[in-house]
Amino acid sequence: MRNRIWHVLMLTALWYRDRKLRPDVPLAELRALLADPSGLLWLDVEGPDEDALAVLERLFGFHPLALEDVRTGDQRPKVDRYGDRYEFVVLYGVTLEPGRFELVFTQVGIFIGPSYLVTTHCGPVEA
Repeated sequence: MRNRIWHVLMLTALWYRDRKLRPDVPLAELRALLADPSGLLWLDVEGPDEDALAVLERLFGFHPLALEDVRTGDQRPKVDRYGDRYEFVVLYGVTLEPGRFELVFTQVGIFIGPSYLVTTHCGPVEA
């Protein structure tokens, strides 16, 4: 489900459990789903603003330095481990600018936890 909230923020939340994918997860259910270790939650955040980053910090407990990397962009590709709680990965999506033959790089931040995946990026990233 893609929801437009705050400014230009787009959120997509998916829930996978018992070999079934639920693509229409209401954002109000995120906290309850995080407490259920039998499934996997994927939250995609396109265009994170300060409000969204504050929600990610409160909901998932992400370290301020990892959130700063999301906020500022232009990070080098890397993998940071935050104890046994989660890993934070920075990589880049690459697309070809239509008609101009120019490569466009978009930073993607990925938080990988025991029962969740959170992806962040400032613009559309093709699969």
